[in-house]
Amino acid sequence: MTIKVYSIDEVIEERTLDQEKVKNIRKLFNFLIGDQRSHLAVKCILPPEKQTNTSVLFEFKNHSPKDNFDFKKFADKLLSAETNEDGKRNKTIRTGILFIEQIGSHIKLIKLESTNAIDPETFAIRQDLGLDNSYYKICIFENNFDNVTIIDKSNTAAKFWYNKFLDLKLFRDSDTNTDTLIKFINNNLLFSEEVINRENYEEVKELSLEYIFESISFDKVELTNKLVQNNLLDTNDETEIFSERSLDLDSEFDISKKMIVKHFKKSLQISDITSIYTDNIIEMKDRQEVEYNGDTGKLELDIQDRYRSQVLQNLGIDE
Repeated sequence: MTIKVYSIDEVIEERTLDQEKVKNIRKLFNFLIGDQRSHLAVKCILPPEKQTNTSVLFEFKNHSPKDNFDFKKFADKLLSAETNEDGKRNKTIRTGILFIEQIGSHIKLIKLESTNAIDPETFAIRQDLGLDNSYYKICIFENNFDNVTIIDKSNTAAKFWYNKFLDLKLFRDSDTNTDTLIKFINNNLLFSEEVINRENYEEVKELSLEYIFESISFDKVELTNKLVQNNLLDTNDETEIFSERSLDLDSEFDISKKMIVKHFKKSLQISDITSIYTDNIIEMKDRQEVEYNGDTGKLELDIQDRYRSQVLQNLGIDE
């Protein structure tokens, strides 16, 4: 087993470790990663075209013995990923400390970006602060290029971390993730049994769909906050809110409008020659764009201003 620590700023500083520091670092890895899968995880792969010595993960996998690997290469590559083309550090990326734990062919990386949560000298977790609100990024590599786990506490898998630093790409595209997400919601698989058994579950489900329809990206943390802010849930703990099955879903991704149309499009036959088509039957009902007049037996359509002239023109009706 190997433990390494590097401060990442304008330059790299390897930290000297003693027995106490190593013990604290192992506690840090156990606290942030442990043995459980995280609801903040995103699955990545190292694509075949990146499986060269320009990838530090590739170098590590093919190096023997593993304990003798030059682990500073990870720190060097990370600093390079955080540096602009002009050679200056990207000021939008937080400085921090890179922790490395290698056991056999497995390696775990943690970049802790909020160092107030630990003692800067001993790396002990400060009990008064904890790490729940700290920013950190994690990579878990278990000797398999087709299943690398990325975790980003800042709610989005920062591209510089998984792509520029580690040469990875996302395993699932937005279509796959969105398709899975909608199926999970429709089949009551996204949330835990505790949430499903709540009296307001249908409201939770309805607001979740509304969030998907109105957002350009999905984020488990963001959805959680939205549900809590609307007083539908009383906890922000993802492990209590989401199901074990939902671990197969990336924690954040772009929402595919194509998949929304696939699941919610509807064609309503109203006569032998006429149908009403909608890309999203749920939103159409929520917006009350179509209402039924029981007295006349006719449907009344709400036409948005920007479409009214074209509709009336096509129907040959004067405004």
